[in-house]
Amino acid sequence: MNWVQILVRPDDQGLVVAEFLEVWITAGGPGDMALFVHRRSGARVRLFVSPALAGQAPDLVERFSGSPCAPPPRNFVELLCGQGDSLDRLLENTGEMCFREGD
Repeated sequence: MNWVQILVRPDDQGLVVAEFLEVWITAGGPGDMALFVHRRSGARVRLFVSPALAGQAPDLVERFSGSPCAPPPRNFVELLCGQGDSLDRLLENTGEMCFREGD
């Protein structure tokens, strides 16, 4: 499974996070499962689901119209769901690439 990107309206972000958080907790909170948000999201919030979390919740990925993507840019994301060191553990070598608003 690849990284997955989900674009949502800001009003829907809490619902998506809650759904993935439930999956993460049910799985025992493993370190390879995480959900991140891009700090520079525009009109739509860009969420990134780690491969392990996406693999555990394919129904949620489909329901929220997730699409495969490259690992998120480490310096532009914040952890929403996962262990405290997930940012360092999963994104240590992703550099500082940035997305255009339309991507």
